[in-house]
Parts: sequence; C-alpha cells; structure tokens
Amino acid sequence: MSYSVSLLKSYQEFLELEEDWADFISHCEADHPFNTHRWLSVWWQCFGQGADPELLVVRDGARLVCCLPMITADAATYGMSMRRRALWVNGHSFRSGVLCDSRHVACLQEAVDALMQINDWDVFDLQFLPKHYGVHGALKELLVRSRVKFTVTPHMDSPRLAIEGDWSSYFAGLSRSRRESVRRKVRKLIEREGATVTIIPGTADELGARLEDCWEVSRKTWKHAAGSSIAADSARVDFYTQIAMDPSNWIVLSLVDLDGRTIAFEYDLLYKGVLYNLKLGFDEDFKQLSPGYVLRVKLLQWAFENNVKVYDYMGFGQDYKNQFSDSVIDHEHLRIYGRGLRSSYSYTVEGRAKPLYRQVKRWIARS
Repeated sequence: MSYSVSLLKSYQEFLELEEDWADFISHCEADHPFNTHRWLSVWWQCFGQGADPELLVVRDGARLVCCLPMITADAATYGMSMRRRALWVNGHSFRSGVLCDSRHVACLQEAVDALMQINDWDVFDLQFLPKHYGVHGALKELLVRSRVKFTVTPHMDSPRLAIEGDWSSYFAGLSRSRRESVRRKVRKLIEREGATVTIIPGTADELGARLEDCWEVSRKTWKHAAGSSIAADSARVDFYTQIAMDPSNWIVLSLVDLDGRTIAFEYDLLYKGVLYNLKLGFDEDFKQLSPGYVLRVKLLQWAFENNVKVYDYMGFGQDYKNQFSDSVIDHEHLRIYGRGLRSSYSYTVEGRAKPLYRQVKRWIARS
C-alpha cells in the first residue's frame, strides 16, 4: 500500500481537515472527545497561541489515515535549551493518543521516517497515552526496529466504572458501610438542609448563567488557591465556555444549589456513551455537608438511568474516585529523541542514567 506524507504548518490548514476528521477518528483507537476537531480547534485557540503548529499528515490516496498534531516550543532541560515538540494536549485534556486509522497501522513507518528527517527538534513528547491501545504498542515496536531512541514513563492510573444493570442493583452491591455513608450524606445535605441537585444534559441554550455559577464556585476551591481551577485565568474560562456551548450538545453540567447559591458543580462530556469527568469543585465553606460527594452519587445514578455505558473519572486515581470505580486506565508518557547532540545528551540522562540510578537505589534498599 502506498502512502503520502505531508507536513502542514498553519492552523488554517488544520481547519481545512475538518470535513475528513470525524470519519478519520472514528477508525482510531483514540476516538474520544479530546481528539475531535472541535476540541482541538478550541484548544489551539486558547492554549496554543505564541507557539508554532505543525501537523504530520499521512494519506492513503485522498483518505486521511494518520495525523500527529504537534506544538513546537523551546523548553529548558538539564540547563540546556531543548527544541521540544508535543501533541496538542495538556492538563485540561488528560487523555491523548496517536491518531492512526486502525486499518492502516503500517503507515506509522512513513510517519516516523518523515518525523526523523525533520532536523529542527530535540525531543517529541507524547503524553497521556492509554497504555492498552494497540497502536501505541505498534509504534514502540516500530521505534525499536528503526533504532530510534525513546523512553517510556508510567503516568496516570485513571479510574473508571463500567455501567451495567440498574442503579438499585449497583447500589445494593456496594459494601454496607459505603451504602450507609451515602444515605447519611444525602440525608444531611438534601433532606435536612434542603439542597437541590440539577443535572443539565446536552442543552447548550440552558447553560449560560449556570456556567458562571460554576466559575464562581471554582474560585472558592483549594484548586483556585493553587492556581489550577477553571477560573484561574481567562484562557481557561474561555476554553471551557466554548466547549460547553458547542452546538453538538455534549456537555453534562451538574450542580448543587443551597439557599439560592450554587455550592458544587461537575462539568462532564458525554461522547459515544462514555461520560468523561473534566472538572468539579465545591465551595470550601460547605465542606462539612459533602456537596461534591453527594453530587457524584446523584450523577452516577443519572448515568445508570440514562444509558451511559462508562463513567470515566479522568486524571489521577484518588480515593473519592476509587470508591465508585471497578477498573483503571493506565497511561504512559512516550518521549522520542531526535538525532542531534542535545537529543543524545537528554536520552543518556533519561534513558540510561536515571534508570541506573533507580536500580542502584532499589539494590541499596534491599541490602
């Protein structure tokens, strides 16, 4: 099979791929909302400014079969300025993937060959890769055969819950202590305090005012003090507002209101039967009422009652996620090294020296 490879160097050229994009990613393992054309276009508008976009595109005739959307920017590593490339992903996505049509995995050879012929980069970071994707395994095998230097670092273990059966059966299957905890917290917040839970699925025209309620709650969380909340800067607010107001109506917005005031929210996307948790938060002044916990329970009940197939908690595993999950998605960080001196130095440190150091530490600990 003959493939053609091209390197696109403008955001406008990415926009021109929109007509082919939906069909393309439907044949990729990484078919999730964070690789849709809409998500990537908004992501670039909000987070890509000031950097250079490049897209390595592979076609089989006219059909798009592989695409690596890359952002290029310098980064300081080990005291040196490194020319770094990365996929269009950050902590607002927490899920990535090599975009390659599963029927055309062989085209990865052309993509890697073309990538290695470009001499203006030192490291290429592919972050937040689900470890179980077959295309990622095929890429690593190809890199070995091609003698391309790379390192793989374990990353997140994101909890998930496969939604099967009905809510009553699922709830009855929880431990007695967990059921009692849920009932106690629901009674305290809803029955005693009079709080209400509202879930708004896929209706962008109803979201306007409620989004601002979410941003206000976000400003009252510990994440805001740490600089990681939605409301921490205008680019984030703009990003999540545009995603929510998209005409595809994929947003599921859940809120807890008490005495006319929103005290907790959860911001999710529903895509092809999977509910992805992107952001959540609660007003620290109401921590003792467990509004975030109660909201999660009510949202899970809604998911069981509305034919959701999977609840994907995203991000790193934490106790509040693990309580209502049945498996995890392991992620890894793949770093590919170029052919220059800086690349060789970086690989020597990360691919050789650091593993040796960890091995020595383990040996000493066992001694």
